[in-house]
Amino acid sequence: MAKGMSWTFAIVVILLLTNDLFAQQQWPTVGIEGAVEVVYGTDELMARGGQEKAPLLLRLASVKEEDGKCIYDFRYIGMVPGECDLADYIINHDGQRPADLESIEIQVLALLPEDQSDLIAKQLSDIALPGGYKIFMICIWAIWALMLVPLVYVGRKHKEPVVIEVETEPDLADILRPLVAGAIEGNLGIEGKVRLEKLLVYYWSLKLGIEVDDVYEALVQIKADGQAGVLLRSLESWLHRKPADGAVDINEMLEPYRNVRFEFDVS
Repeated sequence: MAKGMSWTFAIVVILLLTNDLFAQQQWPTVGIEGAVEVVYGTDELMARGGQEKAPLLLRLASVKEEDGKCIYDFRYIGMVPGECDLADYIINHDGQRPADLESIEIQVLALLPEDQSDLIAKQLSDIALPGGYKIFMICIWAIWALMLVPLVYVGRKHKEPVVIEVETEPDLADILRPLVAGAIEGNLGIEGKVRLEKLLVYYWSLKLGIEVDDVYEALVQIKADGQAGVLLRSLESWLHRKPADGAVDINEMLEPYRNVRFEFDVS
């Protein structure tokens, strides 16, 4: 009889401890998301926007209707341990807490039980640092700096240069080069000659401030210019007589057109 009562008493104690453990674990700890369902008559509830250094962050996960009422699924994350009224973080469309919304008490547990936190704090406070905290920290920084020196040296020794290829748009010299080369070789067709002439006329008209309404008059003024007319006069000469090999330095001739970029349809 006594043995049976002892077993019964042990089972009751275990159940009580288990229930107490479950009761403690139903609340999330700091930094862990918890969930709360709120039943309300309308669909106007929303979570208050996050505030700097707020003890709790709240968001609305979902809303569903059931039996003419709205069931809100709110999710929260506590930043500090303690009790809190979740209703203070719920607002309506006016930005205020609804007057008929009842309190929603929740609890955020600490990461460590209070007795263990006190024990760790006491153990840390009992540690005596020889020479004081300042000297101790100076030693730590000095050791860290000494460990960093070989790492920096090794990293620089084996570091390989990184080549970064930057794509740039071709300038006017790049565009003119194949056209000029074709003119020198005598295999530049009519379409290429028109394209080359239009590019030169448009560029030098902008540079010299020449009106391009009369192309012939623009060509006359461009050819008369000491720098602008060099390429145009050479082109006219190449149409009648192919220059000797090596007689023309394309790079030197195209030097005035380097780093020149503009948008113009010459197709």
